[in-house]
Amino acid sequence: MKIIFFIVLCFSQVVFAQQTKKNVKQSGTSSSTDELLNNVLKKSKWNFDLKDLDNSHILLDKDKMKPDVLYFVDAKNFQMNINQKDCKSIVKGTYQILRKTEEIAVTFGHRPFVVNSQTNQKCMESLITFLEGNLDVLYNEKESVIEIKEYDYPPSTSVSQ
Repeated sequence: MKIIFFIVLCFSQVVFAQQTKKNVKQSGTSSSTDELLNNVLKKSKWNFDLKDLDNSHILLDKDKMKPDVLYFVDAKNFQMNINQKDCKSIVKGTYQILRKTEEIAVTFGHRPFVVNSQTNQKCMESLITFLEGNLDVLYNEKESVIEIKEYDYPPSTSVSQ
């Protein structure tokens, strides 16, 4: 009787441990919708000028005088229309932008944009490389501005002996 009880006890512990491990994996890999700005940004239109893109920063606002447009089509997909004099193109992809609050920080190595469309135009290389990098996305709802900049890696520290 003791052996049967011991076997049942061991089996239940193994099953419980596997279930707990599975739940930790699921919660660690996906972001809840409360942590995302996707639902706030969906169906919005933001203007920018590709000429203003330096390698680490781009500013989006509601100024219709700027020729290029970023549409957040829905809570998952985006589309960029580039309307420069010497470069006209459409870039499509998906996005996942984390909310920046006191409790939630952008995770290290977060890449908010994934470009799905391919373009072989030379003028688009820097924009696509920028979008697919590690980025901080700062959304100021009051001023209707989105600032996208490269993630600042903390300086490396070395221990000298």
